[in-house]
Amino acid sequence: MKNGWREKNANVMLNEQAMLIRLNPEVFDEAYLMTNELELAGIAVRMADENSELSEHLITATVLGIRFVILIGKNERLIDQVRLLDMYDQQEMVMPMDQAIFVIERTYPPADFT
Repeated sequence: MKNGWREKNANVMLNEQAMLIRLNPEVFDEAYLMTNELELAGIAVRMADENSELSEHLITATVLGIRFVILIGKNERLIDQVRLLDMYDQQEMVMPMDQAIFVIERTYPPADFT
């Protein structure tokens, strides 16, 4: 698109707006699904796994300016929800995956949002 949004704002989407952290290897499918849904909504997401300490991932998110951190582990899988951390407002919320996507998308609306 010569004059479209992507060309004019190509550099805007280089930074991730969300980080998804798998707390256990067993939740790979849920993490993969949520990552795909976020990307379809135009949200750049960084996926992290359980190989590092949670505190290290949170520090990385802060340094990179990532506002939302999504945590998925065994407990969240059992109740079919995720934990959403808002790093700016310092809030933690537990909610279904689709609601978490809505919260993030409301903060970072897609380019063609009308």
